[in-house]
Amino acid sequence: MKRLLQTAAAAATVGALALPALAYEWGGAKWEVGRGEGVPYYISTPLSDDVPDRDALEALQRGHDVWTAVTCSYITWEYQGRTESTNWGASDGKNIDSWRESGWTEGSSVLGITATSWGFNGLSDTDIKYNGQHHSWANYREAPGGFDGRTDIASVAAHEVGHALGFGHSDVPGSTMWPSTGPGDISGRSLGPDDIAAVCEVYPSGGEVPEPDDDTPPAPGMAGFGEDCAMTRCAENLFCVNDGRDSYCSRSCNPEGDNTCGDGYYCALLSGGDGACARGEDPARNLAGFGEVCGDEVRCQPGLVCINDDGSLYCTGPCVNGNCPEDWFCAELSTGESICARGGPGDDGPLPQQGDACNDRGLCERGLFCLNDSLNIDENTGEAVPYCTGACEGGRCDDGYRCVEIAPSGTACQKIPSAGERFVGDACWVNPETPWVRPECGDGLVCVDYEQTMSETIDPGFCTKNCKVDDCCPEGWGCVELTPVIGQCR
Repeated sequence: MKRLLQTAAAAATVGALALPALAYEWGGAKWEVGRGEGVPYYISTPLSDDVPDRDALEALQRGHDVWTAVTCSYITWEYQGRTESTNWGASDGKNIDSWRESGWTEGSSVLGITATSWGFNGLSDTDIKYNGQHHSWANYREAPGGFDGRTDIASVAAHEVGHALGFGHSDVPGSTMWPSTGPGDISGRSLGPDDIAAVCEVYPSGGEVPEPDDDTPPAPGMAGFGEDCAMTRCAENLFCVNDGRDSYCSRSCNPEGDNTCGDGYYCALLSGGDGACARGEDPARNLAGFGEVCGDEVRCQPGLVCINDDGSLYCTGPCVNGNCPEDWFCAELSTGESICARGGPGDDGPLPQQGDACNDRGLCERGLFCLNDSLNIDENTGEAVPYCTGACEGGRCDDGYRCVEIAPSGTACQKIPSAGERFVGDACWVNPETPWVRPECGDGLVCVDYEQTMSETIDPGFCTKNCKVDDCCPEGWGCVELTPVIGQCR
């Protein structure tokens, strides 16, 4: 679960030159979609009470579109329309942005929280909720933003959508994924160099890397920890947060460790491993532990993730040296990571082998993982079928497979698309990599009666074979003469 804190003034920063070139955080899971496919999302109704519905809708869409527009990334968000559902963390297969004007159960300084659910082959569900109970919102269409104390919807939306893509917080000031923003601040709606590096390394398209906006972060101020920062910038290594009533300087903390924030403060969870000091008592003390139910507003403890295991949602974590607690087993992921899954590896029968379709849980034989391959199409349903495979060994794979890179740093043996075995009368095979090339039928057969444009195949036609008058065609077929010396089974 990811959250964004409200700041009341520009965040104090350390010099950008002292930071590593790439400082983004990636949780190890991503959306396994093929190029040309997108991640669908819905926006609930109603939205914020502070702005007309059309303005809030426009701003939320803008927060998604800023990631879609990156030319060096293939990831896209596809708006599916409105919904009355405000489910958050339900892992119902419906990715929803929603508003809370009352009943906000998180810290009052939190602007928005993203819930993501994992499957064994990548991210499977994400929901974002926004805090309308403690904060006022606006859709600032033009720079420099606003000075009326309201928060820019599009900037916060862009930040939360970054979490929905699998990214944590950046420690590069000025990034969209920086953990805080301020009233009237619209800088988050434009991606910074670190944000662009993140999305282009995890979801690479090979396109041109765009030039980010060149906004120099402001210099640190003098306000100390816990001091008012409504009109004064915070000192170095501090940033300004707003809990809906007061604005004060805060600092980073570790929600998994001892409380280093001091009396009257707690460490608010910002992402899996980082946090910020906030006033009051922790509203999220009762987080779900390892093996406990998550989703439907229930979050996991730091270091754990909420996983959707064939409809069963529970908190789990990484394997330790390939081992898991009793009654759990270690399941490999396509990222090279591994995670503990309930039960034994053979509880659902023998696990699928190399090249077999993954089982309903997305699991494979030990040493293999479930690969979502947009080229492995079921011709009856038109749907991509995930299958079990492994990492390349020295850049090599078995016959019928080829070695491909999996962003950002893994490899996989991918099935080489082929027509397979076909018979007279079967539909011709259209290569999904080159849909404009003549369809194929395999050895000894030819494809006829297909229709194509310059870019795609409209009708694949059917497979047949050439014949002579005295040749035998299948029952119900005859040898139709094409020339004096050759015919075709029709």
